[in-house]
Amino acid sequence: MILGPSGSGKTTLISILAGLLPPSSGSIQCDGKDLSTLSPSDYDQFRGQNIGFVFQTLHLIPFLTVRQNLMLACSLPDKSVSQDSAMKVLSRLGLADLMESKADRLSTGEKQRLAVGRAIIGSPKWIFCDEPTSALDDANAEAMLDLLKIEAAHCGASLVIVTHDSRVKTAFEGEACLQLNAAGQGLQ
Repeated sequence: MILGPSGSGKTTLISILAGLLPPSSGSIQCDGKDLSTLSPSDYDQFRGQNIGFVFQTLHLIPFLTVRQNLMLACSLPDKSVSQDSAMKVLSRLGLADLMESKADRLSTGEKQRLAVGRAIIGSPKWIFCDEPTSALDDANAEAMLDLLKIEAAHCGASLVIVTHDSRVKTAFEGEACLQLNAAGQGLQ
């Protein structure tokens, strides 16, 4: 978990770690690879095979169904996921009955669960989450954090959450935490 105030660089940091932004200096090493040496298409392939991302803005395609939004995440990295596997993910997330519903018809909580599903459908090694609880009340924030922990464990993925929400710190008591100040410098 990376905790810090708005503007401290949390989103920039995980965007660099996930390969969505290049580092201004240095390199990103993962599984013995210097990711900065990869071509853009190889980097896209690496990200698609190894990284799931839950964005603060969910980026669902409103006119696509729940199933189509989920499967879209698999089409980009050429990662083959069966309809049966997709159905299992939707069932675990409580979305199986909404599989053919358009994304714009979902509640906020259902949309957030779909965004988690999209991040985990390919069983990534890393799941990055940007402010996953910022728009949720206490009960739904706790449910979202429990869901993220369960799904990360199910995938065998490392979970990295950036947030300004102190409720997340409480939920991950005893886990690794980096706290940033307003200048983006680590305090812990």
